[in-house]
Amino acid sequence: MYLDGAKFHASVEHNRTDDDAVKRDALRRDGRRVWSISWDDVQAFISNSLKAAVPDLVHQQVQNAASVGIDDPRLKLLWGNPIDFLIEYLADPDAEVRGDGAQGTVFAIVNPGRHGSDALIKVKPGSFDASLNSFLNGTQADSESDGTIMLVPRNGLSGLPLIVVADPTNHVATTGVLSVLDDRHTEVGGPEHAARWREWLRWANVLQFLTLPRFGHQMPMRMVEIWTRRSVDPLVQSHIPLSAPAQSATASQIAELTPEWAVVRDYTDPILAKLIEIMAAAAMDVPEAGAEVGPDQSIWQVELAWLAAKVAVVVDIDDDRDQWLANDGWTVQTVEDENIPDTLARDLKNAVNGSSK
Repeated sequence: MYLDGAKFHASVEHNRTDDDAVKRDALRRDGRRVWSISWDDVQAFISNSLKAAVPDLVHQQVQNAASVGIDDPRLKLLWGNPIDFLIEYLADPDAEVRGDGAQGTVFAIVNPGRHGSDALIKVKPGSFDASLNSFLNGTQADSESDGTIMLVPRNGLSGLPLIVVADPTNHVATTGVLSVLDDRHTEVGGPEHAARWREWLRWANVLQFLTLPRFGHQMPMRMVEIWTRRSVDPLVQSHIPLSAPAQSATASQIAELTPEWAVVRDYTDPILAKLIEIMAAAAMDVPEAGAEVGPDQSIWQVELAWLAAKVAVVVDIDDDRDQWLANDGWTVQTVEDENIPDTLARDLKNAVNGSSK
């Protein structure tokens, strides 16, 4: 949790939001929740007369649209004071309302209204990174007639740029947002920048639930990037799912999977997409996506797991986790780019069925 004062984070004398963005991005990529609270939030929380100092994050029209299908009064806390939002989270960290609410909020701001009405932009996967960088540089990307990725320029109520992205053929699983604070020295110091800075912090609190709705349920095809204009090449080290053509599934491919297997695909690393299709076609038992393994004092996640058979699929190397799995009698397959999915699927099927052939 960060308690941010404008004087020491977003002022002419101490303009450090670019460094704040780097540190908090690293924590989110490590699977941690990051909460940013400003001094205005604290004042509004302890004083009824100052509550108006923290206006709702989104317009009432967006709130109404985002609330459709979510019958949970806690939803409104996403758009209110971040301290109330934090307290509710600590009381029930696994509640689905935050993931559903973040998704609904992003979908709702796409509709033209108080959060912007610019036309959507279409780009090819190969141009996607460059398009995102253009927004980071304060310009707007050009639309490509044969583009397959959608970018929708929108903004917060303060004017903070918010770029919503998705593959239209699979928009629920691929929705992402780029938030960009203009922290150039020429912009810092006035009320407009102060309002956008506070909103930038609050959007980050909400958007972290877009890619990680609940602990252990990561959606790797989604993207959340929270940066500033002074951030140095922020996307170089980032995983941008929609930038690779092979990661965009067609509507016919999506329809081939049963709902159970579709959930597995949506909640695992895109590198496993072809493997999952093959296993689904072979009528294998459906694995658990993002399963947790390990003793009570050390819990790790694996991409796929057949818990009863002690078979797991991973896409990275973690010496402690891998040693524990080996000692506990697990069969583990590590997936890399050069893996042949047909062979890997056969090996996994044999392992799950208890065959050594």
